[in-house]
Amino acid sequence: MRSATATVANIDKTALTATVSYSKIGLTNQDVVATITPSEPVTIMNNDETTSNALTENGIFTFQFVDAAGNTGSAAATVANIDKTALILTVKADITSLFPPNHKLVDIHLSWNIQDTGSGIPINPVRGPANQLLRI
Repeated sequence: MRSATATVANIDKTALTATVSYSKIGLTNQDVVATITPSEPVTIMNNDETTSNALTENGIFTFQFVDAAGNTGSAAATVANIDKTALILTVKADITSLFPPNHKLVDIHLSWNIQDTGSGIPINPVRGPANQLLRI
């Protein structure tokens, strides 16, 4: 009986990884582009086979990829810095009419409130002091 020994050196069981980078880091009212850099050459199985995805709102997008040996991997891009909701400004004046015109300066006291609601990003409301003087 004969026997033979074979050495197989082309089995790839290395786990795939990828790092995620973002086009914007701080608060933005723009889309954020998430881009992955895989640990080795891969084919992206979703996202039209591209390594970048423009996220239009806060959330998570998961890239799925496979290498030449059939190993699969994924990388999650998490975005929480998009704020496309307009601020709400409320201004109150103690005088609401300057009629009839008499060409004289009038003291007007203002108070204001700025709110950022609906974006999901917590922000402290800004309030102006009552009796803020504005000369018109």
